[in-house]
Amino acid sequence: SSRWSAGFVGYCAQAGIVSGVGDSKFDPAGQLTALQFGKMLLVCLGYDADSEGLTGADWQINTSKLMTSAKLLKGLDSVKATDVITREQAAQMISHVIVWELYALAVSFFRGVLLAWVYDNIRVYRRIIRHKTIVFMSIEDIAYGIYAGISVFLMCFKVSDGIIRGFIIMGIAAGAFLYFRFISVLYIRWTVKIIKFLLKPVCFILKNVVHIITIPVRNLKRYIEHRNKMRKKDSQG
Repeated sequence: SSRWSAGFVGYCAQAGIVSGVGDSKFDPAGQLTALQFGKMLLVCLGYDADSEGLTGADWQINTSKLMTSAKLLKGLDSVKATDVITREQAAQMISHVIVWELYALAVSFFRGVLLAWVYDNIRVYRRIIRHKTIVFMSIEDIAYGIYAGISVFLMCFKVSDGIIRGFIIMGIAAGAFLYFRFISVLYIRWTVKIIKFLLKPVCFILKNVVHIITIPVRNLKRYIEHRNKMRKKDSQG
């Protein structure tokens, strides 16, 4: 308890990062195996030690599987999970974690941009086709919410085995915020203008086609109206 690292060890033990060498004892000056250090990194990545089986009798098997999945020993082909690792090898394992977190942050950032862009397309659609009631807008918002939830879940499942990390949520929020702050207004304005410009000739053609097709119907309508007027005059005369 008087060792300089006692406070750090206590914090890591409370966070579930380390669990000691048995009998509630810790050996901070002892040797460290790749398996032990891998367990620490996995907990730092967000894996729950208890639910993932990183403690107990089978902790070595479960830790080894997750280490392989997270590619913590990438580039360390000569190192076995039970081997004692050097500081250089430990630093290399940490670098894999950092690269993974940067990758997850980048993916979450662009996922936030994508979700914001998809919603902007809904807004573009609403400006081109006016909604007379709020019902259709509510249905669109519900559908978008379902899509966004599934999209975020699949992203987390792909990059972090389904674990929702705080920095992933921050990445999504940052991507959406920056998109809405700098791109959204211009995108909606020019997209609406371009679509309306392209729709003008289409609408003109459709209007004339409908006009030609409905000529017999209009003629029949006028004929019926004329006959009704004539009958009314005859009945009054």
